[in-house]
Amino acid sequence: MIDKYELRAQFMPALLCSAPFIAFGFYFLSRLDTTFWGALLAQTVGGITMTFALYYLAAFVCRHVGKWLEDWMFKEGKDFPTTSFLLDRDANCSPERKKEILVKIKKEFEINLEGKTTDTAANRRRIHEAIGQVRRRFFKKNEMILQRNIQFGFSKNIAGGALVSALVSMALTLLAVLANDQQALQIALVLAVIYLVLAVYGLVSMGSNAKRYAQTLFDEFLAS
Repeated sequence: MIDKYELRAQFMPALLCSAPFIAFGFYFLSRLDTTFWGALLAQTVGGITMTFALYYLAAFVCRHVGKWLEDWMFKEGKDFPTTSFLLDRDANCSPERKKEILVKIKKEFEINLEGKTTDTAANRRRIHEAIGQVRRRFFKKNEMILQRNIQFGFSKNIAGGALVSALVSMALTLLAVLANDQQALQIALVLAVIYLVLAVYGLVSMGSNAKRYAQTLFDEFLAS
């Protein structure tokens, strides 16, 4: 059964980013044997199969490229706000709030982070590991945190999917130029611009949604 995260954070971005994949597939289908593809049954079965196959390909690509972008942007979690907010130099949380979080982590998970909040690679890794325990406690159990997770996942997968869709649109542009197909060229250029803008939006919103997720996670953790 598909849950809310899969539907809204994975399949919706894939749907939004699937247009160039489908256009790419049907661009080639239209150049196959017209007698074969002129049959109604072949058009129906082939078209639906191609559409679903390319849609699931888009969903797969969105997830994996989105995860790659997340690892690149947040240094595999060590620069994620849930980690950086607890560092001494970070001003997103007050010193008092940081202390409350560290005390509760020590009490709940027996993980002592005192003296490990200066900005070093080892400390970032240890904080990231400790916050992993907090995330697992609330995984799909807290509605507020789930909503923030969905928002971040949507941004991440939109960024990844839009980046790939922009590249596919550029490939369609090249094919249209080689085929001297002006209509296909115009469509491909419009798609390329749309998905480049969408990729930038996804990257920017990843940062802001990651911060909102971190604040909500800490709020709910302290309130629990």
